[in-house]
Amino acid sequence: MFLINGFKMSIDVMSDVVESLIFPPGLIISLIFISTLFAFIRLRKIAKFLAFFAWMTLWIASMPAVAYRLIDTLQKPYPQLTPYNMPKAHAIVVLGGGMKPSHKGYNLPPELSPTSMQRMDEAVDLYEKTRAPLLLTGGMPSIANYKYAEANVMYRQIKKSYGVKPKWVETKSANTYTNAMHSAEILKQNKINKIYLVTSAWHMKRAIESFKHFGISAVPAPSDFVLSWSRNPILDFLPSSRALRTTSIALHEYVGMLWYRWHYGLKA
Repeated sequence: MFLINGFKMSIDVMSDVVESLIFPPGLIISLIFISTLFAFIRLRKIAKFLAFFAWMTLWIASMPAVAYRLIDTLQKPYPQLTPYNMPKAHAIVVLGGGMKPSHKGYNLPPELSPTSMQRMDEAVDLYEKTRAPLLLTGGMPSIANYKYAEANVMYRQIKKSYGVKPKWVETKSANTYTNAMHSAEILKQNKINKIYLVTSAWHMKRAIESFKHFGISAVPAPSDFVLSWSRNPILDFLPSSRALRTTSIALHEYVGMLWYRWHYGLKA
């Protein structure tokens, strides 16, 4: 916990702030701001270089050809589970994928994000095929003003929308590493060491490494694939806001894996 001008800031909040500055579009805005400062103090060569670098970074990060190559490297090792490639496991663990404010008005409980809903769809489909017990994992977001743990919102949604009652709910975790740590405690208490792991395809590698770190073997059950639908090769090299978002997701995962391996000692 850090104290900045009387404001308590957790490591998770700090990481969110840093992330917003070093990944697109924050990185581009930061570069333009710095180049403007250099222009004001008459260091115009440096200012021009930074402005050009910001422009090139924005163009490259916004190209579908770059974005989908980055995300495919994360997703392709984990094809969707089918009845023909479904090893047996003893529980289904679902990682929360975020929440959003209720669309019905102010001061209401948050709703699950589209990413979380796609993970729930995959989990319910897997439950209907295997009848393995469900474990939902997700705590309170450190950066949002929510008073609800994500796993509790997931529990409410899965019962309401699908009529499925999860067996365990884990609400203490703050990130993927602690998702794995607290889930492993529950699983080991129930003598379970092999699970179906439900998360987004692009997030799967980091999630599997986290659970492996705590002695849990995971069968990947990916959801929420990010796919390109362009059939025109010219469009692959033109800027796209969707591609920029995809690049940001991919870079977040690559940096996250490096951070987890350095900070937590995870192994590939």
